[in-house]
Amino acid sequence: MPDRPPAFVIDANVLIDYTDSDFSILVLFSEHIGTIHVITDVLEKVEKLNEAECRRLGLAITEPTLEQYLEAGQKTPGLAFDDKLCLILARDCHWALISNDKALRSACNGASIPLLWGLEIMLPLIEKNLLSPSLAQKTAARIHVLNPGFVNQQIVDRFNKRISALKTKVKQRKK
Repeated sequence: MPDRPPAFVIDANVLIDYTDSDFSILVLFSEHIGTIHVITDVLEKVEKLNEAECRRLGLAITEPTLEQYLEAGQKTPGLAFDDKLCLILARDCHWALISNDKALRSACNGASIPLLWGLEIMLPLIEKNLLSPSLAQKTAARIHVLNPGFVNQQIVDRFNKRISALKTKVKQRKK
C-alpha cells in the first residue's frame, strides 16, 4: 500500500500567527508539503478567517466526531478544549500537530504524536525553493512582534540559525 501524503492539524495560536503575518505560507505548505487541517472549533478562535476562505485557500476544514467531542470535554489540566481536540484528532487520524503551546506539545509527546513548531513549517518550503530565506526571517520577526509570549526572540534566533544551516546544506548540494 502506498504511503499517505503527510497531513497536519494546526492549533489556534499558530493559525492566528500566520493569519496575522503571512497566510500564503500556510497555503504553500498545504499545497506542497502536506494538507493542513483546521478544526472547526479552532477556526472559531480566529477572527480574520472563516471556513469559506480556508477552503478557497486549500486548507481542510475538519469537524470532530461526537466521540471526539466527548473525550475533549473531559477535564485535562493545562489544556484548553480546542487544544484537546487538536491532540485527539492528531492521534486518531495519524496527523502531525503544528503548535507552540508547551502543555499541548507535552501531551502530544506522551501520546507519540509528531510535532512541528509554528516556525518550522517554513523550513521545508525553503529547502524546496518555494519560500525565500529572507521572507521566512521577516515572517518570523513579524510573528515575534505579534505574539512574543509564544515566539520570543530566542526562538527567532534559533530559527534564523536553522535557516543559515539549511542555506549551507542547499549550497553544498548544488556543488
